[in-house]
Amino acid sequence: MKKKTFVLLAFICAAFSAGTVFGSVSACFSKLDFLRNFFLPQNKATGELFVKNAIPFLLIFLCGFLPFGIPVIVLLMFALGTGYSCAYCAKLVQSGTGKFLPEAAQFSFSIFIVLACIITALYSSQSILLRFEKAKAAKVKLKREKEKIYMENIIIFISAVILSLLSAVIENGVYRFCLVGV
Repeated sequence: MKKKTFVLLAFICAAFSAGTVFGSVSACFSKLDFLRNFFLPQNKATGELFVKNAIPFLLIFLCGFLPFGIPVIVLLMFALGTGYSCAYCAKLVQSGTGKFLPEAAQFSFSIFIVLACIITALYSSQSILLRFEKAKAAKVKLKREKEKIYMENIIIFISAVILSLLSAVIENGVYRFCLVGV
């Protein structure tokens, strides 16, 4: 892995981790019901869950086309970490620490959403930085480079869609077979 890619990945994961810490602490001291209700498993059709789960990676993917997209991507990763950790910790505080494993199982779908967001954030950040490098900027104008970039966009988008769909299917199954309301 190139040094620049590793630094971007570390920065993205650090933003998500900081959001996780912030969400965990805020769940213990305040009620953020609007956050918690969006990130908790919901009893909806798989299509609706897919749309809900695709929103974060779509926003991150679209930020890759903005010249100032990297700070927005970092803020979105922070918000994603805050939302999931706040919902999980609030649910854990509500049900007690004795139900740690059942509560963790209810949030198993979020692994795929976070994975899709990290992959998309890394690719989007790299494409933003690529546009600002002078040596690469001239090369991007070549036809084969444009085709390569289009194919990379399509591959990243399709993989994130598949991960989002998988998370929606798991979330639908988790809601049906776990004791979410208890």
